[in-house]
Amino acid sequence: MITVTDIQTPWNTTNHFNAEIEKNKSIRIYGDTLNGRGEPTKFDKTFKVGDKAEYDSYNLSYIGTIIAIGEKTVTIQHYNERSRLNLRDFIWRNNDFVLEVVEAQNNIERQYI
Repeated sequence: MITVTDIQTPWNTTNHFNAEIEKNKSIRIYGDTLNGRGEPTKFDKTFKVGDKAEYDSYNLSYIGTIIAIGEKTVTIQHYNERSRLNLRDFIWRNNDFVLEVVEAQNNIERQYI
């Protein structure tokens, strides 16, 4: 088990991102961040290889399947491509990730694009 603490988020000093990594098996992300209303909130989530996660967003949240978890990156397969996110970006995108909620939000947004 590899533990990485206080992963730097230069754009927001109120975020405190941490990870416990079991290489190519799972990643537990936990810490403090601001929610959508600017209020401090804690998070603690675990992802495994094969789970869905967000790798990018614009109007929609783009979701793929985690295929690799390393000491410094998480690789997500989407269609015929792969995205490799560093720990900070993976945690920032997925600290509040709930697949059903993201899919519902994407379905609503698709009506307007």
